[in-house]
Amino acid sequence: MAEKPIGPGSVLAGRFTLDDLLDDTDGARFWRATDQTLARSVAVHVIAESDARADALLTAARTSALVTDGHLLRVLDAAAEDGVVYVVNEWGSGVSLDEMLAEGPLPPRRAAWVVKEVAEAIATAHRNGVAHGRLLPEKVMVTEAGSVKLIGFVVDAVLQDRAGRDQRRVTGGAVLSAHESDVVNLAALLYAALVGRWPGTEGSTVPEAPAEHGRPLRPRQVRAGVPRPLDAICERVLNAGPHTHAVPLETAHEIYAALSDYIGDPTGAPQYEHTSVLDLAGGGHDHEDDGPATELHTATPWTDPSGSRGTPDGQGADTGELAATGAFPAPTGSDDDDRTQAGVPVFHDETSQVEWVSAGDLGSGVGHADDHAPDPSHGGGSPGASAASPAGPTRSPPAVPPPRRRPRPRSPSGRCSRTGRPDRAPAPTTRGPAP
Repeated sequence: MAEKPIGPGSVLAGRFTLDDLLDDTDGARFWRATDQTLARSVAVHVIAESDARADALLTAARTSALVTDGHLLRVLDAAAEDGVVYVVNEWGSGVSLDEMLAEGPLPPRRAAWVVKEVAEAIATAHRNGVAHGRLLPEKVMVTEAGSVKLIGFVVDAVLQDRAGRDQRRVTGGAVLSAHESDVVNLAALLYAALVGRWPGTEGSTVPEAPAEHGRPLRPRQVRAGVPRPLDAICERVLNAGPHTHAVPLETAHEIYAALSDYIGDPTGAPQYEHTSVLDLAGGGHDHEDDGPATELHTATPWTDPSGSRGTPDGQGADTGELAATGAFPAPTGSDDDDRTQAGVPVFHDETSQVEWVSAGDLGSGVGHADDHAPDPSHGGGSPGASAASPAGPTRSPPAVPPPRRRPRPRSPSGRCSRTGRPDRAPAPTTRGPAP
């Protein structure tokens, strides 16, 4: 069948009207079109039916439809008619990763989150035996709603004539299959998001990562401030080998799990619990923000055991099924003589006395001299201890007797020797009887 001229306004399958030609590379044209049935924008890839890639393109479209994941722009239709082969995908509006990196590297946590979302989609595809085949920064898009979408899933590799072909990294190394290139490019996406350099497979416009002996430098060697956990993830994929001590990451799921550990599990974040808000006024007044899962109800009266109505706090709160306890009276005294009494010791060097000042006497400046006998006028307590506090009478600690002073012996002359001993008295003289 002769090829039908394709241009703006052409209609495919009786419903997809071509609007804007966005790219034309090696005979593969990429259009923005309008779905006349559902009144929405769609993406359309078109090549000539005589093109060598025609059959592979239809096969890739059917293969990509086998994978269901929210990160993929779904295939809506694929067919050959009027001399052309076309594939219709969902339309996505956003910014591709290569355009974001043109303004500079991403913050580490945001970079980890973007690549984690991509890794989740690739892990799902690999479980179904399907590979993206050309996972470059240009094929990762952050939509206007903030979600991550993959462009050209399976189809792009066919259009770039790379389906089923071994690929190589820009820094060299062994050839990679489609599944292996997905895993390597996941780490390369993280590398590029952190430092703005691309160490993955060929085909990206992002500047090439610096390499040494065919191995890309670690992200921390390229740019300061890269977190060590993210640097390690890149190293365990891009430079994995028997010479490294870390266990290599070999699957998309392992990369997804490692990035999830770094970011944290959002399901483990504290959630709001069901909250009940009392309408104390009883008038059903409006609450601007009662929080999630909040109920507003009117309090019921509370009955005191003595028969009075009200609430324990005087505001009509509902105590539920808890028994009313009433008010606890403050203690007025205690017969416990062994209770602890706080005090502050005050030492007097002149008299070698120790004085205790209790907490209640700090403000009044009254002290308790422990070397004096209790004053009978104060009921056997020390001065200032008779004023009872609300919690009971203040009791001073047991009196500590002052150290007994040993009198210094004196000589009959009233003088002491330098050694502190009394001068020895002269020996009595023996006299005979008086003549």
